[in-house]
Amino acid sequence: MSAQTTRMHHYLFAHKALTQMALQGPPKMLDLLSTPMGTPFLLDMWESVGKDLEKAQRMEPDGLGCESRQLDGGRKVVVVRMPPPQSATEAYFVGILIKPESRKMLVFKEPAQVRYLTLELGASMDGQARTVLCEWTTDGSHVNMGDGPAPNLDAFVDAVSKL
Repeated sequence: MSAQTTRMHHYLFAHKALTQMALQGPPKMLDLLSTPMGTPFLLDMWESVGKDLEKAQRMEPDGLGCESRQLDGGRKVVVVRMPPPQSATEAYFVGILIKPESRKMLVFKEPAQVRYLTLELGASMDGQARTVLCEWTTDGSHVNMGDGPAPNLDAFVDAVSKL
């Protein structure tokens, strides 16, 4: 894997803006991502992130989208498909895992209990590409959980489900 610089637009969207929205934003935003309006919402958010960047740092949202999947035990995950990563720390996918007990909280407009997970492009010590499963926590920590699954949607959802 050749060393490339992380693209700021990609990084800020997955690791800052979307993280903040999922972990600290209004619960209705999480529900919105589970509807047909989820992808248009993300595209607007992508544009908003890019407006403060220099033109050379902006990128197109090719492939950006989202879908919701039901998991065992009443859990739900909203998966955001990111534009294909090109350098380490850029994400293939973001998974917003909504804990079942938080569904009742959404009705009462309390903060949802969520986990924010990423499947990122990484490199092994010999420079070969690999994936890394990570989590952003509510205190702002970025936790590296080690090698991730293959960079495909079903493998990522399966890894998230096992958490």
